[in-house]
Amino acid sequence: MMFYKLMLLGSVLVMLGLVNRRIQRTAAPSQDLVQADAGTAASSSALDEMNGRLERLENLLFQSLVSREEMKAEASEEAGEAAAPEKPASPEEQQIKKQPMPDSVKAVLEYESQGLSLQEIANITRMDKGEVLLLKNLSKHYSR
Repeated sequence: MMFYKLMLLGSVLVMLGLVNRRIQRTAAPSQDLVQADAGTAASSSALDEMNGRLERLENLLFQSLVSREEMKAEASEEAGEAAAPEKPASPEEQQIKKQPMPDSVKAVLEYESQGLSLQEIANITRMDKGEVLLLKNLSKHYSR
């Protein structure tokens, strides 16, 4: 008999919980919108902070590169050499420096030339999408 009473009490409490949840859902959309707006404002301020940090890092990096180039120019002038800018490597020299392309990179480029999507290539080669994208980007550094 006690079992039936406990089962009845449990069923009543579950029903009350479901009714309470339904009432809260109908009354809460306006509260959810207010919370969403607050969350958006917080995320935008965090994004602004990250952009500021990124800008400061870029400035720091640029300044260090400029100072390094100035030091090189001063060193070359002290040695009696004219500060001549380095000429870019010719395409033939670039081809000599490039290594042969691995089979996995060749396969990705071949599938891409056949018009397959990124997801299809990933499925065929049993790689993640990120790996396929990485191989595509690395293909620039290999000779065909």
